[in-house]
Amino acid sequence: MLVENGVVNINERDDKGSTLAHKAAGQGHINIIQWLLEMGANMNITNQAGETPCDVARRFSQLACAKLLGGTSSDEAEELVVGSEDEEEEEGDGVKKRARKSKKLQDGAKGRAKMKVEEYERLLEVAKKNYIQLGGLLEEDRKRLREIRDKDHTINELESQLEYEKLRREKLEAQLDQYKREIGYLNAQIENMQLNYSTEESETQVARSKKKRLKKKSYDDSGVYIKRNVTVSERGTKYKKIIA
Repeated sequence: MLVENGVVNINERDDKGSTLAHKAAGQGHINIIQWLLEMGANMNITNQAGETPCDVARRFSQLACAKLLGGTSSDEAEELVVGSEDEEEEEGDGVKKRARKSKKLQDGAKGRAKMKVEEYERLLEVAKKNYIQLGGLLEEDRKRLREIRDKDHTINELESQLEYEKLRREKLEAQLDQYKREIGYLNAQIENMQLNYSTEESETQVARSKKKRLKKKSYDDSGVYIKRNVTVSERGTKYKKIIA
């Protein structure tokens, strides 16, 4: 829609001078090439390398695109295929050689770099020892000292808290002993009260029993007792028995 409405230029180039047709031909997008032809794209535009879309298709062996763009016949296509295969084979051998050579160079550079690192590490260790002998403190030493100070501070706080808990425990134990003594005293008081109550109850029961026995002796089932006036001579006898 953007191309049809003229919003986007179908022949617009990138920084290398290639158009959409160049990119589609190089990647073998034959459907896009057909659509560009239908939309009136210019297939004669050259990029910075002086190549048309057809030239790009031939360079990347995109034979269908090259044939569609009219840049090769059937015979030329076969020759192009054979030539491209030979070129690919030669190019493949060259690529392998370059890859092996590059790997050797990389391995050599890696070995030299490792030797340099080991040498620098050795020199660094020597420099650290000299610095420490001169009274200097490295960053790891400062960090270790900070950790030691933090641990000592934490230990002091825990010891203070432990001492406080010990004093608190001793105070609670003293209060517990006091409560135990008070409980013992109260239990003794309760026992004494229970004992006194039992004694009084026993004495009351004994007194009641004696009173009942005395009352029983003063009566007889065969007669009736009446109260009369008592003279001085008869003071020893309070009641006179009357025989029914």
